[in-house]
Amino acid sequence: MHKQTTGTINKHLLQGAFVLALLALVIHVIPRALGQRDIRKKRLVDAEAPWVWQNPLPQGNDLRGASFVDAKTGTVVGYYGTIVRTTDGGNSWTIQTSGTTQNLWAVSFADVNNGTAVGEGGTILRTTDGGGFWASQASGTTVQFRGVSFTDENNGTAVGEGGMLAIRAPSSERRMAGTPGHLKSAERRKRSTGFRSPTPTMERSAASN
Repeated sequence: MHKQTTGTINKHLLQGAFVLALLALVIHVIPRALGQRDIRKKRLVDAEAPWVWQNPLPQGNDLRGASFVDAKTGTVVGYYGTIVRTTDGGNSWTIQTSGTTQNLWAVSFADVNNGTAVGEGGTILRTTDGGGFWASQASGTTVQFRGVSFTDENNGTAVGEGGMLAIRAPSSERRMAGTPGHLKSAERRKRSTGFRSPTPTMERSAASN
């Protein structure tokens, strides 16, 4: 009787140990293996997804010029045709399609809708809807424009390498002229026909061309 009882107890112990081992397998080993398979599957999906810019947002190209028409609305331009715009004082930025890969060096908005961006290769871009659409305009040159300033939607000046300056006005759509050195910025005087540059010797008047 004693031997039979001992054998029965051993049998139950073995059965219990088997059940515990099975439970451990179900709880720990199988989910871990399934998780690794899911991770491998996710990595495969990620590898097939297109690349998106993550940091810094919204983009990471060098920026060269900015124009704000008020405390909240502004546009910034930079390398590879980059144009970004904010309407909340810089808390968020929206990338706009410039239609060019040329580096842009300067931008000027006369109001919230009418703006002009300039850059390398004689690039001049114009928008009349706040940057929803940028249209390329022929400049007649391939030099690098470094500065631009518009007092209203029709009157403005762009300046650049080799003393190049382009003047846009209703009476004279564009006139090209040359001065010694490189012109890097333009600031038109309101109610005037001229513009000012940071270098006094580069001050010119439209009437003198």
